[in-house]
Amino acid sequence: TVALMSFNNPNKKIVVIDAGHGGKDNGAVVASSKEKEVSLAIAKKVKELNKNTEIEIILTREQDEFLSLKDRANFINNLKPDFVLSIHTNSNFSTELNGVELYVSDKNENITSSEKFATDLQSNFAKQNAVIKKADFYLLKEVKAPINFIEIGVISNENDRNYMTSDTGQEEIAQAILNAIE
Repeated sequence: TVALMSFNNPNKKIVVIDAGHGGKDNGAVVASSKEKEVSLAIAKKVKELNKNTEIEIILTREQDEFLSLKDRANFINNLKPDFVLSIHTNSNFSTELNGVELYVSDKNENITSSEKFATDLQSNFAKQNAVIKKADFYLLKEVKAPINFIEIGVISNENDRNYMTSDTGQEEIAQAILNAIE
């Protein structure tokens, strides 16, 4: 009965982690690194590292499968989560570009909460010089909950790519995300 009581805990925070891309959609690919695999590995690590019984982490996908943006938005909106984070990797023609980018949209009805969440994430990614930007990506506009997009690094930058594909890097990125959620 303890599990049932905690399951119905009205104070429990529901956080959806959206692992970008998947299935037929690889996202950015550099060398043998695929965005869809990196984003899923980190999403799973965030869920795995979460030991806080007051926070429930739900992933939009647990495996390499394709989900349309509309399906993702519907899934997320049906859950009515407290926060949503969509994980991606950046890519650029310049192999010099690096660092973390966070995105929010003025078209999201929870822009104030989204911006606060972005600021919390930014402080947890300070050593990667995280910057907050505005964009009108589909999920940022269509999801009814506070939502951020995070580009966890630049896959076309060798240092960022090596970090985000390493066990240590993925663990540190996932822990930084979790720290911001808590």
